Amino acid sequence: MSRDIKYIGMDMHKEAIVIAVLNGSGKLVMESIVETKASSILQFMRKHKAAKLLRQIPCIGPIRAARLIALMQTPHRFRSKRQLWTYSGLGIETHDSAQYRYVRGQLQRSQKPQQIRGLNQNHNHEMKEIFKGAATRASCGSTISTRLCWPRE
Repeated sequence: MSRDIKYIGMDMHKEAIVIAVLNGSGKLVMESIVETKASSILQFMRKHKAAKLLRQIPCIGPIRAARLIALMQTPHRFRSKRQLWTYSGLGIETHDSAQYRYVRGQLQRSQKPQQIRGLNQNHNHEMKEIFKGAATRASCGSTISTRLCWPRE
């Protein structure tokens, strides 16, 4: 593929996955339909560069990587990892109030730390489910990747 590829879109259905690749001017470069059988998804994901990166995360296999790519559409839509976390429902919500106060007539910054309110509520529920499933699997299982990341003492 050339460098002027702008968008790679995947739409997943029960019977098939539709893949469309557009160039910088919006012209359709390639369109493909892949059956949702595990063997055809594995064959397609072997060629995908983003899938290779996602599979480095513990317990993200080829099926979860395919679902993430389909939901994410293109990784270039996120300028930073924090934007991806927020979109996935893993961004931390904080609340800050009364940053400044008057002490003896002088305005001073308050010493109160920000309060953590939890994870953000507006997110892509399917992506959060994928990441939560991978985290649950990594924490419960005794796979090789789990033992490499979190050795037991």
